[in-house]
Amino acid sequence: MGRNVYIVFLSVVVMVGIAFSQEQHPKKVYVDKATKRVYWPVGKQFFVKLSESADSAAPSYVIGARDSAKGYNLFLTGLHSFRWIEPYRNDTVHFHFTADGERPRSQMQAHGKRFVNQKTYYGKGLFLVFTASDRHSGVENVYMAVDSGSFQIVKDTISFDKQKEYTIRYYALDRVGNSGTIQTQTFTLDLSAPVSSLLLNKGSLPKDPVLSSKQQLQLVAIDSLSGVKDSWFKFDSNARFSRTGGTIYLGRLAEGEHSISFYSVDNVGVAEDVKTVSFYIDNTPPAIRLAFTGDYFTGRNDIAYVSPRASVTIEATDNKSGLDRIEYASGDGAFTAYKDPIIPSGTGKTTLTIRAVDKRGNVSPLTYKTIQVDAKAPQSKNSVNGNVYKNANQVYLTPASKITLTASDDLSGVKEIRYLIDNESDTVYNKPFSLSGDGRHVVRYFAKDNVGNVEDTQALVIVVDTTSPKIIETFSSATSKSDDLHIVKVPKSTSLFLAAQDNAAGVTELWYSIDKKKDVKYVSPIVFEYKGTYTIDIKCQDNIGNKTEKTITIEVAD
Repeated sequence: MGRNVYIVFLSVVVMVGIAFSQEQHPKKVYVDKATKRVYWPVGKQFFVKLSESADSAAPSYVIGARDSAKGYNLFLTGLHSFRWIEPYRNDTVHFHFTADGERPRSQMQAHGKRFVNQKTYYGKGLFLVFTASDRHSGVENVYMAVDSGSFQIVKDTISFDKQKEYTIRYYALDRVGNSGTIQTQTFTLDLSAPVSSLLLNKGSLPKDPVLSSKQQLQLVAIDSLSGVKDSWFKFDSNARFSRTGGTIYLGRLAEGEHSISFYSVDNVGVAEDVKTVSFYIDNTPPAIRLAFTGDYFTGRNDIAYVSPRASVTIEATDNKSGLDRIEYASGDGAFTAYKDPIIPSGTGKTTLTIRAVDKRGNVSPLTYKTIQVDAKAPQSKNSVNGNVYKNANQVYLTPASKITLTASDDLSGVKEIRYLIDNESDTVYNKPFSLSGDGRHVVRYFAKDNVGNVEDTQALVIVVDTTSPKIIETFSSATSKSDDLHIVKVPKSTSLFLAAQDNAAGVTELWYSIDKKKDVKYVSPIVFEYKGTYTIDIKCQDNIGNKTEKTITIEVAD
């Protein structure tokens, strides 16, 4: 006989039929209308009758059995025959029928995405195909039961709208009432998608994440039934998704705003909706800035000179992810975490090496700063340009003389020189200065370097001398005045003694000349031996150049 095929679609819930259990299927005879072949179930008794006509109502008579209540039993499946022999003509006629005692066979085929891992899973779009075969009378129906439900004839498409585990029982029934063996298949209908999420360093991704291209994301997905098969992702507006084994590298992303779209698919083809997360790639390391509290000065070669009172504060700013830490090393030492301002110690030179790290692991280029502690004050000195005379205790000069102050400093350098005259307020020295007014003055001055070291105040005692020395002449003989009061009369052999007096800087030289002749330095008295009139020009100068000139006319008499 042919094979009957019954299809079950799992899309629309339609099940039409009559509930049967295997025990309720009676044995019956099946006559193929096309071939007139008779199929008789094995185990069902049969009787042989002679009928007066083909009419079913015609009288008929059981023959062959001694007890008409008992019939004949068939024990073997297959073709059976009755043979009638007509002795007169020696004709033989065979009457054939088929005994059917075999169970029909049935199969169930599931069409759809399938995954087996200890259990069997199917996804959306599953449909079941039931087939059955019977070698003799043919298949009458296929019956199916879901879970603990009753058996129903499979007639139309059915579907399951709940995600759960199903047990399908099924068998076939042939046309003479033979039932096939009940077969069972169990599977789980998986309609739910996986759930994917992004992790950073094994922890959840923060809100509005700021990441570095050196970092990696982990795409993790879970599926409670068939399990996750693949996870996919793409960056920004890329058209194609890429499969990932879990780790997503960010190394090719430029700094700026980005997005990642991702989803996962389970083993029966159920895909979750695409998720998108926006993030920012921060590849810019922190910027370092050094600040000095107290006295400091940046000199040549970018060396920072500081006083023992100064401290160094390290600051760092980050444009996006934020600062994580600052580290520094002093000299050849190891890096240590920066916490408090650094106070340089000693008097030598040291180099700080500094780096900063942001929260995404971006490390700044090393910053180097050489620091020199300057604890020594500058040294200043004075000089005078012009007429000046110094003795052990004080300096004599004229109002035209210029006082110059200079200072030197071995490290940070001189910042300024300040000075004050007598009781005036101090002021910054800018250029040479002079003093006016005769008499004694005290100039006090001191230098200050660029890190605030101040030297002890220096004092310069100055006497301003504007008064010329006084010339004193003395004669060894008595003198008289002539009629011209400017002429001094003296006798022959009179000696003239010259002297000079200065109350400040002191006399340096005394010169004279007679009658406009060459000047002669005075060293001894001048003796007048001869009669006549003489003109004596006397010149005197003190130690700072103040001059006095005097002319004496002398008349020598007999």
